[in-house]
Amino acid sequence: MDIYRGRDDAGMWCRDNAALCPHRVWWCDAGGYARSTAVGVLCWSALFCAICGLLYPLAKGSMERWPSKFKNENCAMWFGWHVQSTIHACWVSSLAFAAIYTLSDASAGAQFDASSTRNSQHINDAVGSIANTSHVFFCYMLVDTLITFCRREMTIDYFLHHLVFCFFCVLIQYHCFAPYLAGWLLIMELSTIFLNGFSFFRNRLGYDHLLVKAFFLLFAGSFLVCRLLGMTYIAGSFILAVFRHEVPFAGIPRPCMITMLEMTVAPLHLGRCLGWRRRSAILLGVQHREEGDESVGWRLRRLLERAGARRSDR
Repeated sequence: MDIYRGRDDAGMWCRDNAALCPHRVWWCDAGGYARSTAVGVLCWSALFCAICGLLYPLAKGSMERWPSKFKNENCAMWFGWHVQSTIHACWVSSLAFAAIYTLSDASAGAQFDASSTRNSQHINDAVGSIANTSHVFFCYMLVDTLITFCRREMTIDYFLHHLVFCFFCVLIQYHCFAPYLAGWLLIMELSTIFLNGFSFFRNRLGYDHLLVKAFFLLFAGSFLVCRLLGMTYIAGSFILAVFRHEVPFAGIPRPCMITMLEMTVAPLHLGRCLGWRRRSAILLGVQHREEGDESVGWRLRRLLERAGARRSDR
């Protein structure tokens, strides 16, 4: 008997959803999800090792011409971390953009409910693309967490940021719904491309260099559009779809829907803020303050401290 029961309901890693299983997603049950996750983690791990072991020696000469003033930024792991993150961000955001463009004029049911065989083929293809892209993102987050621990730079806020989004991925993928919401979450990675450029070159070329300024402006603009405005739009759309009863959410348990709403209005924004906290630390240079970083933010902080000391002396 065919294990894919031909229903349009969600649940069980899309196992009950004939629109996606078995041809549009890489997994269709718990075993398939575990296997595809293992393969994804191995692929991202292998890519990181290849970048550090093969690409870094080729780029090392150029990096030595413009060395960073911090030793930990002149190593293979720093280089590999930035290159792999940029590859991931370019891949994920481009795939997500194409899919959410397709879903942008679809019905609320097609955007937020489990995919249905009653939807058109191009809609279900877009949903399948978002599902697979979210799994690429999920596997990358697992590997990035491991790499950050290995680099001994894991912080509580960075760990919570990854934990929130990994849980969100699992929740959506297990119940196989809300593709439009997932797509907008994925397109937020666009700003990471420019953040990586800023982070990599700021201590090599200096904050006054034109390239560094360009990366900063592009990061700020993409962060505003994709993360702040984009998340406000998609969170509002999802909440309205739920409370207006525009979507039946077939087969999705009520506790799951409550969790999704809570995550949309609270922890999701917490994860975004935690991500911004780390980004602002990079932008202001506070991660290197004990090493004497002369970034704009750190110099401003020292000037304020000196001004306070002078007032106290008076």
